[in-house]
Amino acid sequence: RNSCPAQKPRTHQPCCLTQLPSCRQSNPPTTCKVASHEPDALWTHASPATRRPTRRHRPMPPRRTSLALLAHLCVSLAAAASYSVVDYGAVADGRTDCAGAFLRAWAAACGAEGEGPAAVVVPAGEFLVSRARFSGPCRSGAVGVNIAGTVLAPVPYAGVQLWIVFQNVYGVSVVGGTLDGRGQAYWACRRAGGGSSCPASTRSLTIYRSRNVVIQGLTSVNSAGIHVTVQASTGVAIVDTVVSAPGDSPNTDGIHVKQSSDVTIRNAVIGTGDDCISMVEGSSDVWIQGVTCGPGHGIRRVTRSNPVHPLLISV
Repeated sequence: RNSCPAQKPRTHQPCCLTQLPSCRQSNPPTTCKVASHEPDALWTHASPATRRPTRRHRPMPPRRTSLALLAHLCVSLAAAASYSVVDYGAVADGRTDCAGAFLRAWAAACGAEGEGPAAVVVPAGEFLVSRARFSGPCRSGAVGVNIAGTVLAPVPYAGVQLWIVFQNVYGVSVVGGTLDGRGQAYWACRRAGGGSSCPASTRSLTIYRSRNVVIQGLTSVNSAGIHVTVQASTGVAIVDTVVSAPGDSPNTDGIHVKQSSDVTIRNAVIGTGDDCISMVEGSSDVWIQGVTCGPGHGIRRVTRSNPVHPLLISV
């Protein structure tokens, strides 16, 4: 295992690709620049002046929790009661807004009585979803979202900052499928110098204030903004994931981690126009293993008042 090289006191430098051989790209940068990110849409914590000092962490042991959680969820959800979005009105034509049907299927699975797990099923086909917020906690406990098809964002662009959100959930898994953010029109607006006339960039998938969440086998393509955001959450595993956007697409970070702990990113192929993985203040116990990065700016750690610590990268 290799960790990020030690930094000098008070120097806020990201990890360079040249220092992280596990995350190579075809044209690695010759120098490292301090990242500049806009404030997150879901910022809820106190300002740096009022925030408590970050506690010191002991060295992190080999990662077991998130992988054990993944195995447990795969076994338990295999026999889950299923709720197909088609049964709640979704149409796989790529034109009909299926947001209501997705939310009704989620409400049924999340509120199901009994001790067993439940699963929302998205079958093969293309489903347009304008925006959806899947909220918990769920009465049924563990809930799986099993996707066989493709979920499409509206075009030319949604004009909303968050497209699909899982909030206040525990023991949720998102397995398979493709999220297509269809961000091409938004990128064109940015490239044309639209500036403030362009709407806010839309983030494809956000995990917020949640625990023990697994994202497995998901493909995210052409997000207008950040592909996957993990914020204010604990025990999140992102495994066997593909993230793809053109190398010149602006601000399309692959996976963005903020104010979260016990996060595993494993066996991912990420190519974007910005950071493949970005981590900012308030995050701890981040484990990155088997990540292929390119195009993109690499794995970047932005340290402000609260550093990301510890960060372990396995090669």
